[in-house]
Amino acid sequence: MTMKKRILSAVTAFFVGLALAGSCALVSYGETGESGENETPIASVQPSEETQNPEDPAQTPEEPTEPALPDISSKKVTGLKASSAGVSSVKISWSKLSGAAGYQVFQATSKSGKYTSVGTTSKTSLTKKKLTAGKSYYYKVKAYQVVSGKKVYSKLSGAVSAVPKPKAPAKVTLTAGEAKITVKWSKVSGASGYRIYRATSAKGKFKRIATVSAKKSRKYTNKKLKNNKKYYYKVRAYKIVNKKKVFGLSSKVVSKKTLNMLDKRVNKVYNAATKNVKGKEKRLRACYKYMIKHYTYTKREYVAIGAKGWEATHANRFLKTGTGNCYDWAATFYYLAKKCGYSPTTYSGQVHYRNGNTGRHGWTEITIGGTRYVFDPEMEWSYTHRVGSHYNGWKRKVGTTEMTYIKP
Repeated sequence: MTMKKRILSAVTAFFVGLALAGSCALVSYGETGESGENETPIASVQPSEETQNPEDPAQTPEEPTEPALPDISSKKVTGLKASSAGVSSVKISWSKLSGAAGYQVFQATSKSGKYTSVGTTSKTSLTKKKLTAGKSYYYKVKAYQVVSGKKVYSKLSGAVSAVPKPKAPAKVTLTAGEAKITVKWSKVSGASGYRIYRATSAKGKFKRIATVSAKKSRKYTNKKLKNNKKYYYKVRAYKIVNKKKVFGLSSKVVSKKTLNMLDKRVNKVYNAATKNVKGKEKRLRACYKYMIKHYTYTKREYVAIGAKGWEATHANRFLKTGTGNCYDWAATFYYLAKKCGYSPTTYSGQVHYRNGNTGRHGWTEITIGGTRYVFDPEMEWSYTHRVGSHYNGWKRKVGTTEMTYIKP
């Protein structure tokens, strides 16, 4: 074949190949370019998956890689704390260490003693139970992380200690009565008993007033208190271990006033005696008569001559029981006179009787219009009911009575 023919053959083959390649990528509808009804389109050919090269880095997705963990082997757990969690438990807590998967806790019975593992946790705290109340326990912690399937540990932390002991009573309530307050408290798990403490002011010193066995009760009534006075209380539990008391923390301080029954009783008598009575002195007279009509005499202890501050106790007793001696009568009239608007004074002194005898006696005096008067309802009642004669104890000018009142 001549050179000319060879060149012509190569050119022809090139264009034939080009036409064939174009027919693979396009759908032919005939020579006119319009679709014929009886002609079947030639589908385009997509490259098969087999043509993709898995060895080609450009076609292979990268595998995700885990971030490298911070090395904890030279670090220590910090923020370590230990505290009692009850009569036989201790809670250990610490700060989170970055990169740690978990923590191992070690315990000893002395700071320099042998530490043994007592627990592993992924949290930042652990409560160790079944311990002995009153005994000191020491704790250390180290963190760990998992690297290539193996645990890598941090350094051991410093030591902290705690003593298991009873919890503080969560709730203490007070109920006030007349000259008494009843204290109640919530149960403390594992406690053998409770101690009750009282103070007479918010910043005052607390004094132990009672010890109550857990088997007997969870309440105590504090008696012989002053009326209308506030008292402060707290309670703490204890556990008996080897015949010794292990005390827990005290409860929150609570306070309460005893009932002011004296005011309530004085008001009751005053209202009954002065109903529909107008005028200051007429009301005082009505109270005086009410006492003579509704109360009686009873022999009781003397008040020391010249003593002060005895009125409240004697008046409250008299109004509560309905009977009393001269001091009870004088104290009660004293409060009724104050209720009427006067400024009375009580005396614990002596009286020189009609028969010449001298005895200890209590009475009330009031200044009205610049003049000092004696009021002695008990003496009037006693002469009427005990002696069988009469004595006027109402509004007697000092120094003009047939009996002599001797002040201290």
